[in-house]
Amino acid sequence: MDFHVVIPTRNRPALLEQALGSVLAQQDVGLEVVVVVDGAVEPDLAAYRALADAHAAAPVRWLWLPPRAQGHGPSFVRNTGVEAGGGDYVAFLDDDDLWLDPRHLRSIALSVQQHGAIDLLLSAQRAVHADGSPHPGPLWLDAVAGDLGAAIDEHGNREASAEQLLRGDGFSHLNVTVFRRDFFLSLGGLDELLRYEEDRDLFLRGIDAATRILYRPAVTALHRIPAPRGTAQASRAGLMLDRRLQQLRVLDKCLLGARRAGLRRWARRQKVYLLAQLADLLREAGRPAEARGLQLQSLALRLT
Repeated sequence: MDFHVVIPTRNRPALLEQALGSVLAQQDVGLEVVVVVDGAVEPDLAAYRALADAHAAAPVRWLWLPPRAQGHGPSFVRNTGVEAGGGDYVAFLDDDDLWLDPRHLRSIALSVQQHGAIDLLLSAQRAVHADGSPHPGPLWLDAVAGDLGAAIDEHGNREASAEQLLRGDGFSHLNVTVFRRDFFLSLGGLDELLRYEEDRDLFLRGIDAATRILYRPAVTALHRIPAPRGTAQASRAGLMLDRRLQQLRVLDKCLLGARRAGLRRWARRQKVYLLAQLADLLREAGRPAEARGLQLQSLALRLT
């Protein structure tokens, strides 16, 4: 079986070199990598081209998107990368992150050989801040790892249901999520209207539709948490409001589209809290009437 790995990148050629190296270090698997360069300009463009030349003999295809002020968006870039390749299974890695386990994909291939076709294969990763300090506490699916029962194979895989995976209110980061390609395409890929939490949206749609999911709690990747941007207070407030609105879209999609009742219940609970957070943001922005309206919506949803 073959793996198709998509690495989106924008203005970070030095970090991409590390990420790409961690993918090409994967052992004993059929591998095709697509690097999607999201509108690079000089001097980054020259650095990207030098990197492409240095890996001319590797199984790497480079896609060069035209420059746009805000980029093409994470969903569009990743979908473009998937459409450009083949493979039986699709994986992703952000350009500022790393795979740590050189047998990450090999263990997945062996699991598929043992258990048959699997729609979703999930694992764990650790996170560090920009200064290199580790992020404390459980992340993503760490909180549910102990609730999934005994391992079913020598790779530590555990069967997981959608309901189990939602118990910790986390989700599987795309760095450590592998999709059966036909299954990914059946989901319609990533939602290109989203520029924030598009990965959570795909995770929710994936676990809702999947017939079989395996989760391996082993740490296979490193996620670098970006340093906070030094923007003005008003800009930060506007960014936070925009992010909350995109989170609301993700939850509304789940409420309206999920087939599993457990996912709809989860989305309802999350929306109660999110509406209250939006109300607080609007109140701080000097929009009390709109804040009261959202607070009432939150209360009504809690009571229904």
